[in-house]
Amino acid sequence: MAVFDWMEPAKEEVNSSSEFRKLGSVDIRLAFKSGKHCNLVHFHGFEVGDIKSLDPDLPFSEAEVMVEMSTRNWNSYMKQRAIRTTHSLQSVDVDKSIISASNPLKRRLFERYQRSIQAFVDAGAQWNARRANL
Repeated sequence: MAVFDWMEPAKEEVNSSSEFRKLGSVDIRLAFKSGKHCNLVHFHGFEVGDIKSLDPDLPFSEAEVMVEMSTRNWNSYMKQRAIRTTHSLQSVDVDKSIISASNPLKRRLFERYQRSIQAFVDAGAQWNARRANL
């Protein structure tokens, strides 16, 4: 599941970051999906909790919100975020509709916690960049 290899290192980084805690308390079960790969990330309190695989055909069995891109788009997005040449997930969603939810009220959770979610993704982008020596 190489597309999401960055999640555990990003979790470690943000959970040890006082800057992440300053973003506020979070409570969302967020699926990240790419083709046949789907991971559930449970953000709760001031940290990222469990990360586990989900059935990509039934992401909303446990997730409240999902961010979905092709593997190619995920890899490109992560490279661009590492050098800050692309927009946030929320901004990308305006043009490409990458964020979905089990219902309209759950969709608002992404908007409410988007700064913490983006910090997690950006930590992963930085880890990917260090790993690739970019």
